[in-house]
Amino acid sequence: MAFKKLLKSILNVNCIKIINAEFDHVSSSLYIRVEITKGQRSRCPVCGRKCNGYDSTTEYRSWRALDFGACRVYILSHVNRVQCPVHGIHTEQVPWAHHHSGFTRESEQQVAYLALHLNRTEVSKLMRINWRTVGMILSRTKDRLEPDSSIRFKNLRRIGIDETSYRKGHKYIMVVIDHDTNQVIWVGKGTGKEVLSSFFALLTQEQRESIELTSADGARWIQSCIEEWLPNCERWIDGFHVVQWAIECMDERRKEVWREAKQKKRGNQKEEEDVLKKEKKPRQQQNMGRAINMHLARILRI
Repeated sequence: MAFKKLLKSILNVNCIKIINAEFDHVSSSLYIRVEITKGQRSRCPVCGRKCNGYDSTTEYRSWRALDFGACRVYILSHVNRVQCPVHGIHTEQVPWAHHHSGFTRESEQQVAYLALHLNRTEVSKLMRINWRTVGMILSRTKDRLEPDSSIRFKNLRRIGIDETSYRKGHKYIMVVIDHDTNQVIWVGKGTGKEVLSSFFALLTQEQRESIELTSADGARWIQSCIEEWLPNCERWIDGFHVVQWAIECMDERRKEVWREAKQKKRGNQKEEEDVLKKEKKPRQQQNMGRAINMHLARILRI
């Protein structure tokens, strides 16, 4: 009994009865078989109400729990189907996991927390799950915590727009944030005017008119979108691009000065060469005349 109470405390799950626990040495996995208490059986997984049973099964269904050190842990239980008068036929609710999930609540919460600080590949390595599974867990967590995404668009006054690349820079996503809450409110696949216009189309006329400021880079299509969709908005260019453009202008000016100095130097060299040629020609003539006179003097002496 003490061992079962310990397992129940570690799993942090109420309303269950632990039947037994088996350890598989081959896969280093612990399988804990449980039963749902009578008061929590036959409940709709959507609304949680008590429902009539639809059918039953003798097969065990498994859920992945948080690991015990290097040991994987699974919860096994019989799950029957119930018929809800509102939501129809579903598998009954279990107290340790959400509907349509093969992981416990604690496990999904851990994955969602790690995803805030690590990329999906590192989370999959740490939790020892497939990287695609990480994405599905995050989607379920988002749908559970925020079933209506339109609440992010309330009280918008100052927004930021930027795009970033992924998959070695071959694909882009566009991100819109709320500067007042410092939260991402929308993400769209791709870049350009059409993608940004799809975000503005989600807003109501009142929400578009309430936006007073937009920060973005210097792309012209962003300016055209703002003029088309946001009548009361002022555009601010982000400081990074302002500094970048200033450095680029300085580089261009430096190149122009260098070209002008190079051309001027070439012109001065050409003038010096012309002067030297003009000075060199009479000297050659004088030397030639002296040579001829000396040659004639020798002949006359003879």
